[in-house]
Amino acid sequence: MATRWISLVLLLAVVIVIVAYQVGMNGQSTQARYPISRTVKYSLTVENPTNKSITQASFWLYTPVDQGVYQALDDIQSSQPYHAKVDELGNQRLYFTVDRLPPYGRKTYEVTAKIKLSELPNTIPSIHSEDFLSEEAFIEISE
Repeated sequence: MATRWISLVLLLAVVIVIVAYQVGMNGQSTQARYPISRTVKYSLTVENPTNKSITQASFWLYTPVDQGVYQALDDIQSSQPYHAKVDELGNQRLYFTVDRLPPYGRKTYEVTAKIKLSELPNTIPSIHSEDFLSEEAFIEISE
C-alpha cells in the first residue's frame, strides 16, 4: 500500500512539473521578439514661397507604429519639438507647429526612428482581428 502512495505522489509530481513547464513555455512563446535593429531617417522641408511671414502653421508627420507583428519602435528623436498622438489602431503621428516662417524662408524637420524588426510575425495580444473584420462606414459585410 505504501508503494502505491509513493507511486501516486511521484506521478502527481511529474504531472505538476510537466504542466508548469508547458505554462512557462507558452508564456515565453507569446512574448514578441524583434532581433534586428534598424534606423530610419526622414525629413520634411517647409517653405514659405510668399513675401509675407507665416505666423502660425502646423502639420502632422507619421512615424512607425509603436508595436506591430513585424516591428517595434525603440526610440524616436526629432530636430524640432513635437507632440505625439496615437490613434485607436496604433498609428502614431507627430504634431509639429511652425511659430514663424519668414518670407521665402524654409525650415527642415528631421525625424530619426530606431526600430526593431522580426523575420517572422509575432503574436500581439492587444491586436484583435475582429477590429479589422467588422462592418464600418462604406464597408458592408452583411447582406
